[in-house]
Amino acid sequence: MQAMKKKWILILFLVFISCEKKAFNTTYDIRVSIEVLIQRDDVLQLFYNDSFFNDYNESYSQSKKIAGSPSFQKITFNLANHPKRIRIDLGNDSLQSSIRIKNITFFSKNKSITFESDKIARVFEFNEGIDFNPLTQEAKLKSVNGYYDPFLISKNLIRIINVLDK
Repeated sequence: MQAMKKKWILILFLVFISCEKKAFNTTYDIRVSIEVLIQRDDVLQLFYNDSFFNDYNESYSQSKKIAGSPSFQKITFNLANHPKRIRIDLGNDSLQSSIRIKNITFFSKNKSITFESDKIARVFEFNEGIDFNPLTQEAKLKSVNGYYDPFLISKNLIRIINVLDK
């Protein structure tokens, strides 16, 4: 009887280790880069979610302080898992009347997929705090009902992530 218990404990231990190892191996390094021209100092924030139904929260976000510049800057966020969707907040400074978005790129391993300004709407939807003109790359930022929170939110990222993983 004692030998049988030891066998079961050993089997459970091996199953636990193999599951733990598999979960570790499915963690991927995804990078999201947005090339923007931002005139005033501000903060960009990327929220990520591995579900289609959960809300975004600060626990699953990264912020980057941006120094205002007359030149385009590439802002990169590193994620430790495969997001199903992301949200990019385009700043907190309500005096920032507009920015320009040149492209958004997704990276994984040695592959990348870039969406130039005229293709961004294929992957992202802009909230009512942004009027985006893909031809000029200009995103006019505005308050809505006294609330300043311009952001773009991705559509389903599964296809993009799958292409990057091949």
